[in-house]
Amino acid sequence: MKPSWANLINMRMIASSVIKINDITMKKFIKNYAFVAFAALSIAACKKDQKNGVNFSGSNGKDARLQLMVAAPKSVSTYAVADDNATDAEMKINTIDVFVYDDGAPFTLTSYVHIDGSDVYEADGKTIKAQSLDVKIGAKQVFAGVNLPQEIVNKLMSNYANMNTAINVDMPALVNGDGSVAMFNESINRITISEDGVNKITVPVSRLVAKTSVKSGQSLMLSNIAGGNLSELNYTIGQANTKQIVAPLVNFRDANWLAAAHNASDLKLVDVATFQPVNAASATVGSQNVVYVPENTSKEHQHNQVTYVSVRAKFTPSVLTGTNPLAADGTFYAVFTNFGVYYFGALEEAQEYATANGGAAPITYNNGHCYYRLYLNPEGNVMGEGKYDLLRNVYYNATVTKINGLGTPGENQINGDNGTPANPGKPLISPDPISPTDPIAPSKKVSIEATITIVPWAMHVADYEI
Repeated sequence: MKPSWANLINMRMIASSVIKINDITMKKFIKNYAFVAFAALSIAACKKDQKNGVNFSGSNGKDARLQLMVAAPKSVSTYAVADDNATDAEMKINTIDVFVYDDGAPFTLTSYVHIDGSDVYEADGKTIKAQSLDVKIGAKQVFAGVNLPQEIVNKLMSNYANMNTAINVDMPALVNGDGSVAMFNESINRITISEDGVNKITVPVSRLVAKTSVKSGQSLMLSNIAGGNLSELNYTIGQANTKQIVAPLVNFRDANWLAAAHNASDLKLVDVATFQPVNAASATVGSQNVVYVPENTSKEHQHNQVTYVSVRAKFTPSVLTGTNPLAADGTFYAVFTNFGVYYFGALEEAQEYATANGGAAPITYNNGHCYYRLYLNPEGNVMGEGKYDLLRNVYYNATVTKINGLGTPGENQINGDNGTPANPGKPLISPDPISPTDPIAPSKKVSIEATITIVPWAMHVADYEI
């Protein structure tokens, strides 16, 4: 007996993911995360000239000097075992911008210095040169930015409040062509600078983006799936946030955390030009494809609010109904009926079959491509964040372990929305349709399964005294 479409629907293939999270305790994660991208800023009285800075001689308060040094091993091989998830490029420092504000309203910028080019590293290529910075005495807040785009630097120089105001960003602004990544403070760092004292402070910084990668599981099967075979697995990011708050998020709430503040234009849909091959199971940190993405958090965790991984595969039907072969590019047409799903090489034949057999209108799979969603961080609460939230400076590594069915025909669709395998349309009635504004329900059966490893994307920098 042929399986009914209703039974197929009960085995629905929602475009989301069944995920097993590696056992990382809160204590261990936070301990590692505390050292993420650790830039040591030592400040001491000195008599050097100001360099690459802004003259604040008109500001109130007596003058003092700060000596700044950031020490960073250049080679990943010099890092601790727990840090092997970062590449050399991701640890590279091209520029350093230091901002010193009064610690109190109106939080005036009283000191600033920019360091770049030959002024960054000593001859050994590892140690950051000591720099001199004019400051004013009193209670201050110190912020350090590494590899910051000029737009962010300008905003931080113009107004302290801008670090907590969302700005429009795209990945090229946060990840440079050489692979170096923009970084900023993990928290507010305060110091009271005295005229004659030795003033020192350590400022941890973290990358402003998250890193994602997708691997193929060792035992992943791509044949005999939904009446066909899969090949050419690729992935990219869907619904990337374009609103970035530079300062660390308060209670993990970004600019569009509330649904009322959510605007579809804030999230960038899947760009098919950015798909890249899913990594082999044996891929290493230095050799695998990765995709960077700004952090994104939400209260309601609706399908249309969260950032996700889009996996694309090429599906080739094992058996075609009708007389026409597949097109050269692999395009096919799927007709869902109460008796099952049937594949066609020609739209006309598919339409005739659907009409004669009470099927839904044919669904077109251009180039044979179908799409699956992987929702990252489904459990949440690793550091107190909500489910499906993506945080800065965290590495989300997905391994696809199983594919259960045919994906959606469109790169931005949710399986369960109209015109997808789980809800192909009239006259078939889906028992459980999905709307983009529905909260994600991971308990439902899915079309793709993956194991997600969440680890600190760590970089350690040595402490020092001067």
